[in-house]
Amino acid sequence: MKTNGYPVRYRAPRASASGATVTLSALVAAMVIMPRPAVSADGCYTDGHAARQAGRLADAIAAFDAAARRPECIASRAGLLFNKAETLGQLAEASGEDTYACEAERAYRAIAVSQPASTRIGAAARAGLERVKGRCAAQPTPDRTLAWSLTVGSAVALVAGGVSYGLAADAIDSRRAADARALAEEPGSDTRRAALADFHDASDRANGLGLTAYALGGIGLALAVGAAVVWLDDEGAASGPALVPSIDASGYRGLSLGGVW
Repeated sequence: MKTNGYPVRYRAPRASASGATVTLSALVAAMVIMPRPAVSADGCYTDGHAARQAGRLADAIAAFDAAARRPECIASRAGLLFNKAETLGQLAEASGEDTYACEAERAYRAIAVSQPASTRIGAAARAGLERVKGRCAAQPTPDRTLAWSLTVGSAVALVAGGVSYGLAADAIDSRRAADARALAEEPGSDTRRAALADFHDASDRANGLGLTAYALGGIGLALAVGAAVVWLDDEGAASGPALVPSIDASGYRGLSLGGVW
């Protein structure tokens, strides 16, 4: 290349390391803040609705449950639970099984707890609950005879063991007193022989009552453990307070104190 008749050497500009770093950083930032395509709420219902329309109600219930576990369907969980409840109601009518009606009632109640009546899904859940409330047969009251028997037996054994332990302690004190009297008397005297007799009698009572106390205590503890196991097993499916997620069409709204049925 020539300028004014003189040759001029051209040098291409060299890329700086700092410039490359800035460019790479900008690219990474753009990838991070780039909006991701939103998942359509309709996709969470596709499988369940298809199975329901085909009359495969059990498959529809399983599909709604599976969709509710998907992270991208978190905003639709209340709607999925409502569709599950509706399908359970249909299944109860088709099969005549009270079990499905009870499951539908529990699903409607869960929605009613987490969703206010002012929302569309909350109002629909309350209406559905009224439809199935009378169809769920009363559940039998669990027989807690064994649990109460173990509990009362444990209490009686522990109390009796405590009383025996106290009597054994008194016998030990009497034995010590008799031993002190025997040492203070002359060997071979009647008072010494009487003190030694009291000592042996107190020793026998202390040993017997001590063994009884330990035996009753062990029995009481064993019965208490058995009672706890039976009570926990009976109460496993009982209702109680729980933190229930509040979800509506606008998305996740937090946790509220509700109930589990």
